[in-house]
Amino acid sequence: LGYKETGLLDYGAYKVDTKTLTGMPLEMTIKAGATDFNAPYLAQKSRAWDNVTLGDLLQRIAQAHNLRMSVDPELVGIHLDYYRQDQESDMQLIAKLAQEHGAEGTIKAGTLFFKIKGKAAKVIDLQPSDTSSFSLTWYDKPHYDCVVATWHDVNSLISHVVIYDGTYIKEPYGKVYRIKDVSTSDQLARKKAKAKYKDLTQETLSAHLDMPGRPNIASKLGLKLKGFSAGVDGSILYITSITHTINKSGYRTSVEAKTAE
Repeated sequence: LGYKETGLLDYGAYKVDTKTLTGMPLEMTIKAGATDFNAPYLAQKSRAWDNVTLGDLLQRIAQAHNLRMSVDPELVGIHLDYYRQDQESDMQLIAKLAQEHGAEGTIKAGTLFFKIKGKAAKVIDLQPSDTSSFSLTWYDKPHYDCVVATWHDVNSLISHVVIYDGTYIKEPYGKVYRIKDVSTSDQLARKKAKAKYKDLTQETLSAHLDMPGRPNIASKLGLKLKGFSAGVDGSILYITSITHTINKSGYRTSVEAKTAE
């Protein structure tokens, strides 16, 4: 995508999912996606790992399916005492691991992506004049004072709790959010509690932005608002989805974004 004057940007390879022929006049509609929904990494399986790092586990999955890897260095060395895959696909396993470690994980265009949630690869300034129209919405989240996560010691068969309110504390208080999933280690329970507390306490600002075609606006990009209003200027929004539309009316880009978590 792009313009004659500034050149084209490569948007990668897509696999055709469906094609439809209609008439008259004859017209073909083709739908394609970056994820191959017939790929072997969508098949369910059960297995377990002992004493492994998160990076090693992801690398084994990538190698099994001949995938490239794009993993944030901060996540590679996380140690897992024990981890089980129980009638889940490798894609589901990656998504579950991402949720537990405050990350986003998926497989697209032959690459396994595992990135810290809300971490923008690059931040660019955005002003109202850069858009054709925009809509900003604030969401009020339920307030919780602390988060409780449970983990089970398979050796002693004893359950333990981890409590987090910005720091790890011994006793819960006030309005408590309890994580339903039971972790397999203290380390994992701590990560879950911290990630959930951050998500619950993060003020949510979302935006819908329409603008002239911008091929350089991509996912993982942060948008720093300037000149919108005193209440939002300086906020950094994290792009969650982008739609590029090319038709008889020209080239337009539509963006959904929210406060980086």
